[in-house]
Amino acid sequence: MPQSEDKMYTPEEFEQAIGQKPSMLSGGRLHGFREGWALVGFGKAHHFTRCEDDISLAETKCGLFARVKGLFGAGSWDKCKRCQRKVDGG
Repeated sequence: MPQSEDKMYTPEEFEQAIGQKPSMLSGGRLHGFREGWALVGFGKAHHFTRCEDDISLAETKCGLFARVKGLFGAGSWDKCKRCQRKVDGG
């Protein structure tokens, strides 16, 4: 039986493929990330900005740090309320 390549789905494509909305789904590993909502492992998605003095790190609006190469798209994960308030101007 021939092997097929693994297809990377966006959250919207995955939802359409399985015929229902998944409860939590990441958007996949991020490449060329600068700023935006992202996920590190499990938990809530945070709003990250790449650090100017160390481009391998990103900082969240709520004060966390993570390695850029470990970030995944936020997908359908819940968002950090502290980050959301700061993004919204609060």
